[in-house]
Amino acid sequence: MRTHDIEQPSGFVDAHVHIRDADALEIICAAGIVTVRDAGMRENVGKEVPSRKAGPHAPLVISCGWALSKRGGYSSLFGAPVDTREEIATEILKLKRAGAGIIKVMASGAVSLKKPDTITPGGFSRDELLFIVKEAAAASLRVMAHANGEEA
Repeated sequence: MRTHDIEQPSGFVDAHVHIRDADALEIICAAGIVTVRDAGMRENVGKEVPSRKAGPHAPLVISCGWALSKRGGYSSLFGAPVDTREEIATEILKLKRAGAGIIKVMASGAVSLKKPDTITPGGFSRDELLFIVKEAAAASLRVMAHANGEEA
């Protein structure tokens, strides 16, 4: 069966949310949103990723659980810090086992609130991002990225 053959309820899709608890799903549902891509929270590290479909009227949740971030970079709220290819591969498999439907990477730092037009340190190199995409694909997962600035 092809995915476009699956009957989908009509409504809105939100491609970037951060779900902290079950109350958020009620708010999402009340807004007429039928599918969300949950971009994760650091507090989810090592926990089971939220269910894809919590009930008949609940939105479809495609969750990363938590993000992969470069050790020492921007990610304190969203990511598990990794440095080596081995750590990256291990974390992707951990996410897959926890139920992640997508892998999120912190491809850059954040827009600085103190210095406008400045991106804070953080993010993976192009080679590291290509490795992450390859490892995610091997685990049958796609990748979404937090990216600010021209380079990212």
